Amino acid sequence: MAQIEAVLDAHTSLGVPQEIIQVRENKSTVFVLDDGKAKAVEVRPGLSTDGWTEVVDSVLAPGDKVIVKGYNLVNDGTPVDVVGEE
Repeated sequence: MAQIEAVLDAHTSLGVPQEIIQVRENKSTVFVLDDGKAKAVEVRPGLSTDGWTEVVDSVLAPGDKVIVKGYNLVNDGTPVDVVGEE
């Protein structure tokens, strides 16, 4: 007997690296670069796979510069120096 997992629905969505989602004050947040400073953006995580998490119901938009290095060292309004972009 074999166990099979089938995907019955597929859709396109915005995703972020799973590890950058932080829970602060009971809210899931990520930090984006906004005019040289870190800005906390609330997100509602959706499905996760291969290290990425879907983001649903958020003001986060395609093209936003999400902080992926040092994200755990910043707070809302912390000045950020960009040292490289991926």
